[in-house]
Amino acid sequence: MRCFFIFPRAPGRNARRARASNARAHPNSQYQDVLLLRRVYDDAVGRFGPIFWAAPSVPPGFAEASARNNVTALPQQDAQTQSDVAALTPTATSPPCATDGSTSKCEFCRGGCQDWAVPLNVSSLENERSHWRVPGSDADVLLYRSHNRVLYASVREGVGGAWPMPAPTNITDDVANFNAGNFPATAGLDGRPYLVSNALITFLRDPLFLSTAPNGYAFTTTAAIGSCEDRVFASPPAQPWGCLYREQGGAKEGGLQYPQALIATAPPAAAGLYVVVSLNKEDIWVARTPLSDLPGYVPP
Repeated sequence: MRCFFIFPRAPGRNARRARASNARAHPNSQYQDVLLLRRVYDDAVGRFGPIFWAAPSVPPGFAEASARNNVTALPQQDAQTQSDVAALTPTATSPPCATDGSTSKCEFCRGGCQDWAVPLNVSSLENERSHWRVPGSDADVLLYRSHNRVLYASVREGVGGAWPMPAPTNITDDVANFNAGNFPATAGLDGRPYLVSNALITFLRDPLFLSTAPNGYAFTTTAAIGSCEDRVFASPPAQPWGCLYREQGGAKEGGLQYPQALIATAPPAAAGLYVVVSLNKEDIWVARTPLSDLPGYVPP
């Protein structure tokens, strides 16, 4: 199996100030028309290839940051990597979801995701969304971040069907990014959807919650993955409280936020739900929950 991590942004501290000349981006945006990829090897846990631009050359404006971080372009990768990237569809090496430049949150939907180029007359929505399948049916769901303290959803009844206009749900959200998906229907799990989000509305994006929907629609089980209040996140004297960020910056809030989640079912010693999350938009942490602690788990 050959997989890639996707990084739809530029590397390095100074890269945020630069934009490729052909980028569809808002002023001061770091998002580009070219993705950064990284090979994930399946022969050993934790073995990765180098980060590289999925393009013939480093985009204009990123030479300094790329050199500092040893990020090269596709021609400098090994033959297998070049062959794999060439086998991707023509649009697979560029952000497929965001045409307005505000974000590059990439999701995969069978038969195609809802077209964000058409804003659907819902001005409160962000193009930050996540997707899951409804177990036991052909239905699937796209969940959208909004400015209304709740998430919006579009429920499609089957592949090839039309995506309805997103409608508000009663799933609370602290106007924060989130991640959703499905547990696998293997290794003692039943394929139910999960949602990792900041569901509690406070002055912080905190705690970070894991919610699951046994019937595919209603998230009836919720537990906290962690909080910036946890002692492990404090680093005295510079950071005596984990929720206190060390550096000032734009659009910064304290808390565990911007999560991405995945399930590993093998090898047994490493199996679990892994959540990669930002602490205060400064540090990246990884939280692991054993499979046996996840809702719906039945020993195989």
